[in-house]
Amino acid sequence: MSDQRPAPSPLVHNMSVPPRSQISHRGVFAGGRALVATLDALGNGCPPGVRLGTAALADWLGVELEGGSQRAERKLRRLVRAHVETLALPPACVVTHEPPDGIEQMTDRLGIVAVLAKSSGSVYLRDKEPNFDRLVPGARVILIIPQSWSPQ
Repeated sequence: MSDQRPAPSPLVHNMSVPPRSQISHRGVFAGGRALVATLDALGNGCPPGVRLGTAALADWLGVELEGGSQRAERKLRRLVRAHVETLALPPACVVTHEPPDGIEQMTDRLGIVAVLAKSSGSVYLRDKEPNFDRLVPGARVILIIPQSWSPQ
């Protein structure tokens, strides 16, 4: 047997410290339409910033959910996935926090839930798994839909 060790790698890997750099860019609105989806207070006395439960969402949507909370959430996810396919939105959109002129208000409640659940702070992705943690009273997303995009 040999006690030879492999030569040390010339690369150093330090995965314990998060990166400190942040890249940001303030782009110019190049046209298109802006669509805002806002989850209103639902009238249930839920304080702002508190995640809404599946039952509160179902009540706001007018949807009956049966079974335990996990089964109800699975049904709500299926509804969102099916409904997002019917929305006149591209597969991906930029999310902005500064509304441009001529913003359009989304009124379809299931569409609002779908857009909020499939958006992050910077992008909406139609094929993303819905994240219901973003659904708090007053949550708002503004999507920028490019001029060149139109539903097929």
